[in-house]
Amino acid sequence: WRRPVRANDRLSMEAEVLEARSSKSKPGRGIVRFRFDLFRTDEAGKRQLAITYTSPVMIRKREA
Repeated sequence: WRRPVRANDRLSMEAEVLEARSSKSKPGRGIVRFRFDLFRTDEAGKRQLAITYTSPVMIRKREA
């Protein structure tokens, strides 16, 4: 956590795809690595980064 989140803060999130590749062990799946940024906006309207993290997610591939 970079900043505390408090009651009455407005929260918003942004996600960015960092990488996408095929799974080596599961042919019908792909691995997508995301970065998530969670922002808090306090009662004064100031927007600040509260937390950031990256996460790999396995997703079924579309048929071509």
